[in-house]
Amino acid sequence: GIAGTFTPGSGTPTITGSTIDFNGTGAQTIPAFGYNNLTISGNRGGLAVTLANSGTIGITSTFSPTATNLTYTITGSTVDFNGSSPQTVPAFTFNNQTVSNTTGLTLSGDVSVAGTLNVGSAIITTGSYKVALGNGNNITRTTGYIDGNLQKNVSVTPPTMNFEIGRRGTYTPITNVIFASVSVPGNIVASDSSIEHPQISGSTIDPTKSVNRFWTLTAGSPAPTFTTYEATFNFL
Repeated sequence: GIAGTFTPGSGTPTITGSTIDFNGTGAQTIPAFGYNNLTISGNRGGLAVTLANSGTIGITSTFSPTATNLTYTITGSTVDFNGSSPQTVPAFTFNNQTVSNTTGLTLSGDVSVAGTLNVGSAIITTGSYKVALGNGNNITRTTGYIDGNLQKNVSVTPPTMNFEIGRRGTYTPITNVIFASVSVPGNIVASDSSIEHPQISGSTIDPTKSVNRFWTLTAGSPAPTFTTYEATFNFL
């Protein structure tokens, strides 16, 4: 464990199988470095743990922010999950988050991204959790997306929004979302279900000609107040 300062050298270290545990009892800085397992532990006495505000904190295996009695300073930081096998991400608030791991991520808690989320070609599977983005933020992607729950903030003067979601290997986003007359800002959570809508039998839609898929937009916390919205629901 490292209770004080960690200063990476200029060489190329071998990190396979290693764990670096920042286990101080006060303030510490997590420098930009390529970690295998990164742990942040210990009672911090109400002080701050700072993620490096330049460079990239790379994690090829497990991220365990288990420290207590602290705040995280994340301004300017970038964390890249860059393993070569599926990784699990715990509840945490990132500044910028990059997913270089093309095998994807699974959440074990709600993840918030205050800056840019770059999923590249990876799929983030949320399960019952969610990915929450800050005001006006979209996802940078090539073929990747959120499989599950994606939350975005709706401001009083919202831009046209996209929800970069999909399900079971298919990208099926909600695009060109426009909220009208927003009087109270808040959050909207989008998800996609790759099954027939449970109420289709009571509708006028012919089940043999449906897309066998439905989308859900629900109010988050806090909930926005608006008059109407329009959206395009995409499917293959």
